[in-house]
Amino acid sequence: MTLPVTMAGALAIAVLGFGERAGAQVPGGRCALQFVGTRDTRLRSEQQPGGRYHSFIGGGFTANCKGQEVTLQSDSAESYEDRNIIILIGNVKYREKRANLDSKRLTYYLSEERLYSEGDVVVTLPSGTVMKGPIVEYFRAGPAVRATSRMWAPQRSTTSLVQRDSTGKKEEPVVVEADRTASSNDSLFYLGGRVHVTRTDIYSTSDSARIDNGSGFAQLLGSAVVRGKGTRAFTLESSVIDLFSREQRLERVVSKGNARATGEDFDLSSDTITMQVDSNQIQRAQAWGKKRALVVSPGRQMIADSLDILMPRQRLREVHALRGALAESEPDSTKIRTKERDWIRGDTLFAVFDSVPPSDTTSKARIRRIIATGQAKSYHQVAANGGRTDRPAINYVRGRLITVRFDSAAVQTVQVDQHAVGVYLEPTPVDTVKAGAPVPPGVAKPSGAKPSGLRQSAAKPGSAQQSGAKPYE
Repeated sequence: MTLPVTMAGALAIAVLGFGERAGAQVPGGRCALQFVGTRDTRLRSEQQPGGRYHSFIGGGFTANCKGQEVTLQSDSAESYEDRNIIILIGNVKYREKRANLDSKRLTYYLSEERLYSEGDVVVTLPSGTVMKGPIVEYFRAGPAVRATSRMWAPQRSTTSLVQRDSTGKKEEPVVVEADRTASSNDSLFYLGGRVHVTRTDIYSTSDSARIDNGSGFAQLLGSAVVRGKGTRAFTLESSVIDLFSREQRLERVVSKGNARATGEDFDLSSDTITMQVDSNQIQRAQAWGKKRALVVSPGRQMIADSLDILMPRQRLREVHALRGALAESEPDSTKIRTKERDWIRGDTLFAVFDSVPPSDTTSKARIRRIIATGQAKSYHQVAANGGRTDRPAINYVRGRLITVRFDSAAVQTVQVDQHAVGVYLEPTPVDTVKAGAPVPPGVAKPSGAKPSGLRQSAAKPGSAQQSGAKPYE
């Protein structure tokens, strides 16, 4: 039947028993929908064999849940009482304390307290968080229904997570994009498929992620990448990356599985890397794992079972290498030419770099000294007395403690303490060693036809010092 305009408001509740029969109080917080008609409202109802109605409303639809602060509005609506659903079409607005929802179309499954919205969906949560997407499902909370409200976006959507500082003031939101998004109670967010997270301090991508907006914890899973946006940017890559924030400021990052962190003057890789962050800059990094930890800086690298790197304002200051530590560096190319690298190894290594003023944004950290302890060994090349650059002299030492000091990135002195043993080899002029002639005493001859042209001698002054040991053996 079609109701006259003047009768629509009076008879709608009697005809449309949304959720329950008209006037019934729905237990457990479910919505007993009450329709409110206007002068422009048109209502047509068709009674079904079971006595229930299919109703069609045009000219504007407004309804509310009896006894609850829930309202629905749209241009038109369809009600299917036997299926206990109502469909809202055109300029849909759903309002309640836990969520405001706008869309082009909405299907409300009253038995399940589930709202399926389609077309330019915008959901605004109490915190100010906004989700936008083509499809969003909203699951209402209520006694005997579910403890917390939930949302589900099965297609790519964008969510702006509102965050506040310690005073409650709103800050720039975190923008999250993903192919699939699920949220619980305006706090927990689960993301899947091409996840992009943009914050004021970082930008990240991953295959999936979960974010606890209340505690400040986020976890990125699968091909995870985090890029810092500070004045000295950094990049972190790993299989799993955990981010810990306090008052919306990133404080700590833990990456597990083929982790790699890079910055302007370092490249750190290992199974696991943890980083302490302040003011969008890495202050300290620690790396360990079966893969061994490797850090590369301009002209040198260090590898060990674990590394502890102090880098205030993201500038290398100290590197502690523990267990089976090895450091390699490129010799001074202005004085010698060689394909070999200098190296120092020990049970532990401790490297100290120059302190660079915070205002200096261009200078790279420069090595000042390296200390090796426990089964320590050092091999470095220096310019020979003859002045030739293509055949450097070699200084090799062993001891319990070796300290190598640098000046302008070049080795200045090597000091050996306790159980010191070493050798210094200097190249001889080529014309003093003829092919086929007897090799002079002290000259090392490698395999092959040509002699090496190296002769063993006492330590070169200034190249190595010993403490508590005999001269080189």
